Amino acid sequence: MAVLFLILNAPAYTGYFQDDELDIMGWAPFVRASDFVRGLASPRFIPSNFRPVGHYYYHLLTILFHLHFAAFVIPLQMTHLLNVWLLWMIAQKLDLKTAAIFIGAVFYIFNAALMDVYWKPMYVFDVLCTTFCLLSLLLWLHKRWILSFVAFWFAYKSKELAVMLPFVIATYEFVLGQKLWKPLIPFFLASLSFGLQGLLLNPNKDNAYTFRFQLGALGKTVSFYSSKLFSLRLAGLALLPLPFVVRDRRIWFGVSTAILLLIPLLFLPGRMFAAYWCLPVVGVAIVIMTLASHYKTAMAALLILWLPWNMIQFHRARLETLRLEKANRAYVAELERFARSTPTQRSFVYDGRPEGFHPWGVAGAISCVYRAVGQQVLYIDDPSARQRVERGEAVWLHWDPSVHELQIRTPVHGDQLPPL
Repeated sequence: MAVLFLILNAPAYTGYFQDDELDIMGWAPFVRASDFVRGLASPRFIPSNFRPVGHYYYHLLTILFHLHFAAFVIPLQMTHLLNVWLLWMIAQKLDLKTAAIFIGAVFYIFNAALMDVYWKPMYVFDVLCTTFCLLSLLLWLHKRWILSFVAFWFAYKSKELAVMLPFVIATYEFVLGQKLWKPLIPFFLASLSFGLQGLLLNPNKDNAYTFRFQLGALGKTVSFYSSKLFSLRLAGLALLPLPFVVRDRRIWFGVSTAILLLIPLLFLPGRMFAAYWCLPVVGVAIVIMTLASHYKTAMAALLILWLPWNMIQFHRARLETLRLEKANRAYVAELERFARSTPTQRSFVYDGRPEGFHPWGVAGAISCVYRAVGQQVLYIDDPSARQRVERGEAVWLHWDPSVHELQIRTPVHGDQLPPL
């Protein structure tokens, strides 16, 4: 299964960085290692959205491999396979049968909704959060309380979604476990602290990162995520009645896990991505494994019917991703060529960008190719931008979408830019 996964996803190595990734790569290499250690150890909420575990991945790989894209994708795919193995080990602790575990693992490893998490480095935060959440749960099942808490801490420092993990563990104890509540106290104290700090100190007051505790927002997110899970509109809602239909406590645990881990995402209608299923889908996989342990033939048949449809969605997403990333590669490659000939350039004015490429991506790409921070990057509409170019103080970056080409012009004093 792992070999098939790697063959199927080999085209990911030919892709390229997104704007978010270039933005992080523009500053992460210049952060001191001690800052990552302090961020990891600190119990305080970091308003700047500094996630030390995931950001250290960018810090280390950017220093070692610079803009070599495949070097960033390989760890993602290896970690995704590691997550499948951790899920398998958890399923064994839940006394699920091997054939049933295999059916759920196939659903997890090849689900088209998760494609971005092992194609795009920007989702390393979700992948690592999933890894440490699974590890924490597995260690809990083995009664390694301290190590489980350490893994939970690393999960939260990978992405804030892990704040719901103590509720998942508590659900396990209530439904399947031995009601061991005392070891959960530090988990809930940490979760409560991080959760309250996140709500009270969140600097995002009215943007895509703002929590919207409204019915309209809930309806929008429920519709989106339930449709992405099986690549069928609202199909994910079919999970909700299962605990009342199938008399198996593991169904309750799996459905509860998926819902609990999805809760923070349901109030962020401005940030909806299928890849955010990366962690909550663990609960769905457990449900599928449990159903397969009761109805092996039926679940195998459903899996065989679902896989071709899933692969069609995967193929469509892959083509679109490669199309967009091809333009990104052309943009950054031309910047690299220019940087080699003008290593001291520090002022830039740009107009036009590749499709889906945001301004922070332009600034990040410039920092990456020059391996420095502090460049002045202005959009052409800025009041001083045209004057800086015409005085010969700034370089003009013009993206031509018709030919997917970045044209770089170094005007001398007195040149006039054509009207835009």
